[in-house]
Amino acid sequence: MGYPPSATLTPTRRLNRERLVLFTVLSAGLILLSTIHRKEPEFLTSSADKSSQNDFQVRMAQGHGRLVCGRTGGGMVGSKAETQGEGAGYKMSVFATTMDSATFCWPKAPHDAVYELQMRAGREEWESLSNDIPHAKVMVTKTGLDPATHYHFRLRRRSPSGEWEPFTKPLPVSTLAVGMMRPSLPQPLSRSDNWISLTWEADNEVKNQKYKVEMMEAGEQGIGKGWKTVCPSTVTPGVRVKGLKAGRAYMFRVSRLSGPLAGIPSLATDPVPTLHAQWYMNRLGNELVKSGGKTIPTDCLGGKMVLLYFSAHWCPPCRQFTPMLADFYNQMKAAGKDNFEIVFVSLDREKSAFEEYLGTMPWPAIPYEGPLRQNLAQRFMVQGIPSLKVLSSVDGSVAVNNGVGALTPEVFESWEKVAYSAPVKQNEEDTTKTEKTQASKSAGGKKWVCDGDKCEIVND
Repeated sequence: MGYPPSATLTPTRRLNRERLVLFTVLSAGLILLSTIHRKEPEFLTSSADKSSQNDFQVRMAQGHGRLVCGRTGGGMVGSKAETQGEGAGYKMSVFATTMDSATFCWPKAPHDAVYELQMRAGREEWESLSNDIPHAKVMVTKTGLDPATHYHFRLRRRSPSGEWEPFTKPLPVSTLAVGMMRPSLPQPLSRSDNWISLTWEADNEVKNQKYKVEMMEAGEQGIGKGWKTVCPSTVTPGVRVKGLKAGRAYMFRVSRLSGPLAGIPSLATDPVPTLHAQWYMNRLGNELVKSGGKTIPTDCLGGKMVLLYFSAHWCPPCRQFTPMLADFYNQMKAAGKDNFEIVFVSLDREKSAFEEYLGTMPWPAIPYEGPLRQNLAQRFMVQGIPSLKVLSSVDGSVAVNNGVGALTPEVFESWEKVAYSAPVKQNEEDTTKTEKTQASKSAGGKKWVCDGDKCEIVND
């Protein structure tokens, strides 16, 4: 006979039920505890590395493996030096990447060291690419990489005593994907002894595209410091980088800040040198004068292609050529050619004639007072006027002896080519002595004879 539902349980059944409840509670507690205290897999124990992996996933999603320049991310599980880079005292930087290569640079060691470079793809074991990179080498390129692939690289050096120093922090690098388009290569416009102006082709695919400009000083010491951001954001496809050192050379690159290809840098420019000296002030004085008597500092010529125009109001061929030169000057300026300037060097006999003649010119002149005008005529061996000397933008040497003649955009481009590639004189003092000797021999007479389209000096 069965018990009714409301019947009281026997002691045995009550004990079994309590055991079942207790077992269920204990099981749930154990599962909860195991979830809270579960250990991560060994390859994720470094929080720095987890950040690196997350960043990599974002980069792969947005830029198909775009390069992060100069970053030294966390490493996988290993020694303390491997995860934190302690003790290295220097870092390796990425100079450039392509679809199948990566180039690295680092500071030159203060002693006769030997370097070892290692690579790892994904979570594979570290592979030594070379353990005998010589001390004098501060840049290497690894080729044979796969496109759109993520790698890590690290570097260490061996001291003269034979002991290996700790590795640098693993540096994440992603090669470019097939079909990725870099920004256009920056082009130098003009230079002085402490600044360089650059321009590049604008990206029309993204409206109001912004760019970042980076710079690296050429030479072992500069390359070892890696890329430095000199303009974090600009909409205009051109910048003037100031605060540079005279006589040094610099490389530049740009990268987009928005769009699907953001962060991919352009190729680096060839080294662009600043001027070795302020030749324009040393030779042309401290001030120039414009029509109406306004003066401007001569250093406004820095880095420009300078054309010295030797002329005089009393010279009929000069008065015929000057309006044509003025029209050509205005035409080039209107076309955006701001990288040149004409300077009038007067051979007039009276100041009033000089001022009247300067009033027809849109460019500045050497002041009439003082011996500088005649000294320049002797220095540049002027024996006939009009004479248009095109000077090198680098050191002020003569790039084109006389530009009087046909004035066309093609002629202007030919002047630019030679003016920006003229070699830098190594010894300014020796050059000046030679020029003065030649000038004194060529300007013995002061008698001018005008015939046809030129007025020339004839010796007495």
